[in-house]
Amino acid sequence: MQCKDVPGWARAAAATVLLCAASGSAIADTYRITTRAAGDNGLFSLGSMFELPGPEATGPYEWRLTTEFSTPEFEHGGQIAQVVAFDVAMSLELTVGGAHYSTVQDNAIVRLQYFSSFQGGPLYDMRYSVYFTPPQTANHAQLTQSFLIDPMLLAPADLLSPVSLAIPQIASAAFEADSYYQDLDNYLFLGFAHGAATTFSYEVSMVPEPASYAMTLLGCAVVAGAAWRRRAAA
Repeated sequence: MQCKDVPGWARAAAATVLLCAASGSAIADTYRITTRAAGDNGLFSLGSMFELPGPEATGPYEWRLTTEFSTPEFEHGGQIAQVVAFDVAMSLELTVGGAHYSTVQDNAIVRLQYFSSFQGGPLYDMRYSVYFTPPQTANHAQLTQSFLIDPMLLAPADLLSPVSLAIPQIASAAFEADSYYQDLDNYLFLGFAHGAATTFSYEVSMVPEPASYAMTLLGCAVVAGAAWRRRAAA
């Protein structure tokens, strides 16, 4: 189908789509990081981190942490890279001692640190930390997951590139968490947790914004409408 066969309305709509795409008027994509962890010997004393009281338990556990954010601050120099993001949407789920705990936040902070191992080995250290306000007594909480990655699988410059890794590609995965209350005059430590992971996965993906979907659908509608009108006129 030549351009002259396309109705004027279709050419105008297509031009609008291309102009919006070229000018970057569509909303930037959102980054999503998902980690899953499980182990046999987690220690939990987190009385104020989740919607429900607890857990107070030792033994097998399962974590699932999902964060989504846009416009992160990315720094990279030599053998170290760091990402910091604010206003992060976070979903955290934990199963331990036969009970399920969860919390959902929309104003968390994410910090990724990726650097050459202090131990001098070939692997790189990844520190994935999430800071948020828990729903109960505490007003600060953090969860940090630490693990080792071969830089051939994930280079520091590609810290936010889509990737999906799991044990045994990931080595020595572990976590630690704590919650506390702090104001100008007081500091009250309220809970902690830590443990090693025997099963662990780390995934970075992109989540297109609704504007991106709308642009794609509009482009498809332009092409389909032009083809239909051409057949009707034949």
